[in-house]
Amino acid sequence: LFGLALHQNDQVLVRTIEALSGTRAPAVKAAFEEIVSRFPEKEFAKTASRALGSFQKPGPAAGAAAGSGAAAASVSSGTAASSPGAAPSLTGDLEVFGLPALLQSLSDSGQSGSLTLRDPRGQVFGGMRLKGGKLRACQTGELTGVDAFYQLLERPSPGQFQFLKSADAADESNTASLKEILPLTLEAMRRYDELRQAAALVPDDAKLAPTDVKPAPFPGEKDGLFQKDLWSRVSRGATPRECEAGIKTDAYRIRRLLAHWLEQGALALK
Repeated sequence: LFGLALHQNDQVLVRTIEALSGTRAPAVKAAFEEIVSRFPEKEFAKTASRALGSFQKPGPAAGAAAGSGAAAASVSSGTAASSPGAAPSLTGDLEVFGLPALLQSLSDSGQSGSLTLRDPRGQVFGGMRLKGGKLRACQTGELTGVDAFYQLLERPSPGQFQFLKSADAADESNTASLKEILPLTLEAMRRYDELRQAAALVPDDAKLAPTDVKPAPFPGEKDGLFQKDLWSRVSRGATPRECEAGIKTDAYRIRRLLAHWLEQGALALK
């Protein structure tokens, strides 16, 4: 549906149709008509039928947000007037689509292009480049690459996304650097769950103090310089939030190590 591979879940389809119901583009109308024709008894088809009814009434221009609580989402199936030859773009609400599902859909369909993430104020907080459905580059704040990818999924943010398609480059020299989306997403979801648990032990503004117990490395953490830097900062009174702001890595690695030291007894809450 508009370049997204949707799972066979009626409620997901209902929410997607509601999100697109404010878009008066011909591609949206045609898709809704096909849904109503093929699945007349389904709840999502009834939602599409109601949306088609609203298309006959005066409303916002194509691409404007739908009223009555429908999430803002739009699809531009043509080329931008200001950019002759520009590829079609997909835009929508991150809370409706969900970044993991969106990324997997783009990956499954082998898309190439740039994904831009904006907060509710319209400020860019992250971006990715895909090639053939694989991750080519990623950035959020000062983080880049895989660290940035993990951070974006560990710390999900509301806002809007825009995907601008591009043709695959003929240069194949950098294909070894491309990353599969699914393994990265699964790892990010694992980190997301463990980050929530660690954050419950060491909240953002917790005051921590070193004890007489020597801090032990976290199993699997191989970066000794990172561990020394984090221990130095927290020993001087930095909060977990301040540590995350000052150390160039994703939040999970910082918070899990602080939780480890707290459970070990090397750190104590003041």
